[in-house]
Amino acid sequence: MNNFAHLKADCVFYPLFEQGWVPIKNILNQRGMCLGDGAQEIYLVDLDKLTPEQFHAVATLVQRQCDPSTPLDQCKSEMRERGLPLRAKLVASVSCDAPFFL
Repeated sequence: MNNFAHLKADCVFYPLFEQGWVPIKNILNQRGMCLGDGAQEIYLVDLDKLTPEQFHAVATLVQRQCDPSTPLDQCKSEMRERGLPLRAKLVASVSCDAPFFL
């Protein structure tokens, strides 16, 4: 199953993904704690579906925004360990390729 979040065009991460489509683990958002913003509605990015180039670019951007003094390798390791939340306020829509029957 493939789940995606379509980023808003003004999101800083938009250019890192083809037409702003980010692979996510679930199309249902959840509450999570985000650095600097507290509790937020989030989607978890499916890091295993990113290309190595995308993962590097995302990690670099996260490092620059959160703590430029943290080594990039440590940032990448923490992202793999903890996951990467995507704030729902940055998402325009979500999609899934699984058929639904109502």
